Amino acid sequence: MVYFSCHFKDKNAIGAPMIIDENENNTITIENQTINSSDTDEIVSLKNSLAKATQQLLYAKADIENIRKNNIKEIHNEQMRTLNRVVTAFLDPFDSIERCLKSEINDEKTKTGIEMIYQAFIKGFNELGITIIDEKQGFSPHMHEIISVVKPKDHTEIIKVDNEKNNNTNLSDEYAIIEVLRKGFVKNTSLIRAAQVVVESKNK
Repeated sequence: MVYFSCHFKDKNAIGAPMIIDENENNTITIENQTINSSDTDEIVSLKNSLAKATQQLLYAKADIENIRKNNIKEIHNEQMRTLNRVVTAFLDPFDSIERCLKSEINDEKTKTGIEMIYQAFIKGFNELGITIIDEKQGFSPHMHEIISVVKPKDHTEIIKVDNEKNNNTNLSDEYAIIEVLRKGFVKNTSLIRAAQVVVESKNK
């Protein structure tokens, strides 16, 4: 027989010894209450199983959330790919119309008709959330494709450049756009088509 000193909620029992009797048949008697040790083992086992199941549930919820996020991202990417394909199909006609407007058109009705078609293209792009890259914001190697570079104060000498070798942010301070040969388009921050430009080198 083993004696333990234990505190009870009953203040009259404070400091009273608890009598625990370990019997030969794997039972424990605590103050005339008998608990089978096999029941205790089962409770511990159930608690462990519950903890393991809870952990697995958390893992499953995390996996589901990751799948959901990946699906949303993939849907968005597919929508952008589809939109790019559709818009790209209209860019060549748009370029042709813009070139027509830049050319000399003697017939005012024809010119007005072409301008209306041009504005219809712009309106359609805007409704899709697509905007023309604004060259007034300055040169960006991520938004502009350099077709040629002219020396400062000398626009007669044109130098061909390799855009792949010069695709870095430092070029923003080196070049100034002097002419847009072909407009570029973006949707939010996603590039649809880079603008083709002629730039002036700021380096003397």
